[in-house]
Amino acid sequence: MLRLIINPHASRGHLEDKLPRLLAALQQRGMRFSQHVTRHPAEVFQVAQGWDPLTDTLLAVGGDGTVQSVAKFAVQKGFQMGIVPFGSANDFASCLGWSTQPDEALRRLTEAVTPVDLGVMGEEGLFVNGLGMGFDALAGKLSYDAPAYLTGMPRYLWAVGKALKQLQNLQVQIVADGREIYAGPSFLVSVMNSTRYGGGFKVAPQAHPADGLLDIVIGKEISKSTLAAVLPLVVMGQHTALPYVMIARAREVTVRWERPQVCHLDGEMLQDRTECQICIQPAVLQLQGRLKNYS
Repeated sequence: MLRLIINPHASRGHLEDKLPRLLAALQQRGMRFSQHVTRHPAEVFQVAQGWDPLTDTLLAVGGDGTVQSVAKFAVQKGFQMGIVPFGSANDFASCLGWSTQPDEALRRLTEAVTPVDLGVMGEEGLFVNGLGMGFDALAGKLSYDAPAYLTGMPRYLWAVGKALKQLQNLQVQIVADGREIYAGPSFLVSVMNSTRYGGGFKVAPQAHPADGLLDIVIGKEISKSTLAAVLPLVVMGQHTALPYVMIARAREVTVRWERPQVCHLDGEMLQDRTECQICIQPAVLQLQGRLKNYS
């Protein structure tokens, strides 16, 4: 049985425009399925009572937040899962080279299962894309105030413009696999499992969710005008050679700031904090479909 876990808030509340096409494709293929609407990540554990990982496959219908919440349940309970990327950004699915078309999403359910990595941050749990502290997290926080008609990257760009006015370079220490790799001023630290977030910003263009490593992206001290000028390079993933960008890879990372810093996990805002401890869980999620054109 295919268990559809549907986030009604996905695509900024416009899911009703997309869902009928998915249901029609399922019926056309003669696939057995059930629908389960979840309005909060914790509800996944409630609606899934009695499901069997030997006979049931989870299908996350929504954006990155839905994928994250379903992945947590799938890993804990031993389920395989697929993705129908119906969110406003769909960064994780886009990185995998996966189409948002329902027919393509269902075809992936017939492909081989691919074990992929997930990141873990302390008690906050698993993430699929990445953790951000500093400027990108501030932009994510401000994006909640963006006009409703803006979605995906336009929404994030609106927030970036607002965040530039509040740019700060704070002292940070970063320890990777037990070794200090950076200590100094920074406007941003991202710890990535996939290449991108924010509706298409390729923060870590060389990251891969099946290599057993986290990509650490450190934005060193920078001015507002310089950051505004180089942001288009981040969209294209062409920022990695800039002198104020440092990239490293590790299995375990500790980030310590001089004072509480804004923080997000897969785009979901967390409480401000001075320290984060992050590690990778290799090949822990059984994802239905092949990874292709990863970018």
